[in-house]
Amino acid sequence: MSPIHFRLVEAALRGSGYNLEILPVAGREDLDEGLRGVNNDACFPSILVTGQLMAALRSGRYDLGRTALMVSQTGGGCRATNYIAFVRKALADAGFGAVPVISLNAGGLERQSGFRLSPRLVTSGLSALAYGDALMRCLYRTRPYEAAPGSARALAEA
Repeated sequence: MSPIHFRLVEAALRGSGYNLEILPVAGREDLDEGLRGVNNDACFPSILVTGQLMAALRSGRYDLGRTALMVSQTGGGCRATNYIAFVRKALADAGFGAVPVISLNAGGLERQSGFRLSPRLVTSGLSALAYGDALMRCLYRTRPYEAAPGSARALAEA
């Protein structure tokens, strides 16, 4: 998914009553944080995801007593199924073991109290993905022809 998708999915979840923040693109600090919490034999994306979440918790921007993390789980052969275990281990090692980690999955891998994929949420989430795809295609199709560099991106972000 692209940042276009993330903004729309975030809005869909907020529309269903969840105070959600999708973290921005990971940086070098997140990588360093991830390497402190995850064995470097893990795949690079899992190190980044874990590091980004840990850096966010350490930032002081969140009330840790009212914060939960959400990580997608694929349920397939991809290591993305195991990101949640990396995150939970890093949380426990850093003394944040009380912060819940919610598994976002469609296969019933884990059940969460307090988070439900209602029909309304699923519908708005899927709509957000479809609209995100359409906006992304429009952006990529028109960007090579823009008269002012950056104007297509600015319009897509508006």
